Amino acid sequence: MTKALRVNLGQDGSDLCAAGPLYLAASAQRTGGIGKSVRIGITRNVGRLLRFYEPGNVHVSGAKKLRQ
Repeated sequence: MTKALRVNLGQDGSDLCAAGPLYLAASAQRTGGIGKSVRIGITRNVGRLLRFYEPGNVHVSGAKKLRQ
């Protein structure tokens, strides 16, 4: 996730509410749908849809069908 967001340890301690190189804001791009799936590598509550992702994003791990 940090690779996809281009976040690194140099931003540790940054104020996410202040203007700067790393901050929280509304997206300038239109967002697509949000996919849901079961979590990977767990043994409890395996049927619960607790993993959320952007379909088609190259940074999504797991089954190839999640990236389509």
